[in-house]
Amino acid sequence: MIRQFSAGDQVPEAGTYRVYHYRHRMPHLVNTLLVQFPQCSKCKEKVRFELATISADAAEKWLRHDPDFQDTASGIALRKKASLKGMKRMFLSMLSFCMSF
Repeated sequence: MIRQFSAGDQVPEAGTYRVYHYRHRMPHLVNTLLVQFPQCSKCKEKVRFELATISADAAEKWLRHDPDFQDTASGIALRKKASLKGMKRMFLSMLSFCMSF
């Protein structure tokens, strides 16, 4: 079973997450380096997140830049540089995946 996270939960690891909104937007993929999941500006605490497999579709979609989270994610801290190594590995694997086509 895939674990879902709520607004306010700690982000277990930097990476790509699928976001499920409540009645106003279809699920979508985002990347995050935040340490805590933010509320959606429209559906508030009803938003849910789940860790997704690496996807080329999410390569440029950062959670803090998403219009539904810009207001609520602005005060949340980013992960320290040590966790950025994981993101670098993720992007390199996505790049190699994309180059294989």
